[in-house]
Amino acid sequence: MFRKLMTASTPTTPNPSADEDLLLVARAKAGDASAFRRLVEKHLPRVIGVARAYTRRRNDAEDIAQETWWKVHRKLDTFRDGASFTAWLYRVTVNCAADWIELKGNRRHTDVEEFERLPVADAVEAPLTSMARSEFAKAIRDAISELPEPFRSALVLREIEGLTYEEIAEIMGTPVGTIESRLFRARARLKSILEERGLRP
Repeated sequence: MFRKLMTASTPTTPNPSADEDLLLVARAKAGDASAFRRLVEKHLPRVIGVARAYTRRRNDAEDIAQETWWKVHRKLDTFRDGASFTAWLYRVTVNCAADWIELKGNRRHTDVEEFERLPVADAVEAPLTSMARSEFAKAIRDAISELPEPFRSALVLREIEGLTYEEIAEIMGTPVGTIESRLFRARARLKSILEERGLRP
C-alpha cells in the first residue's frame, strides 16, 4: 500500500527484461545512440520516481534525472557485463540525488549518528496500510524528504521501488543487517512525522 501511495502521481512501467537491458547496454557501448535512447525511455519513470522522494518539486526531480542519465552515458563503459543494469541505475540515481541535496544546501541538520540515537517507539513493519492513496501521497513525500541519508534512500528503494533487502544492500554497498536497521528506524520516524502533523497512518 505504501508503494501505491507514493506512486499514485508517478506512473511506473513494468519491470523491464533484464536480457533486453543487457543487449541495449552492449549496443549503446558500441555507439548505438538509439539503444541508449531506448534505455532512457524504459527507465526514465523509475528514475524520476526515485528522484521525487528527494525533492518536493517536479522540476528538481527532472534535473536529478537529467544528471543521472548524463552520468549513466558517461560511465556506461564501466558497467560490468552480466550485472543488473537496474541495480546499477538505482545506485547512480541515489548518488545523484544525494549530491543534489548537498549542492542545494537541502541536507538535513540531523546527522546519521544523531538519527540512530533517536528513540524508536511504535515502530512497525508497514505503518501506512490504512492510509487513503491520493490524500496522503504528498504528505508522505514531504515526510520522506525530512529523513537524513542513508535512511531515506533505503526507505525509497524498499517501499517505493519494492526492492529486496539484498538488492538494497548491493546498491548501497551495506550489509543486509544494516539495511534492516535503517528501514526499521526510517519507518518509525516517518510514522512519527505524519502523526505530529495530525495524519494517522
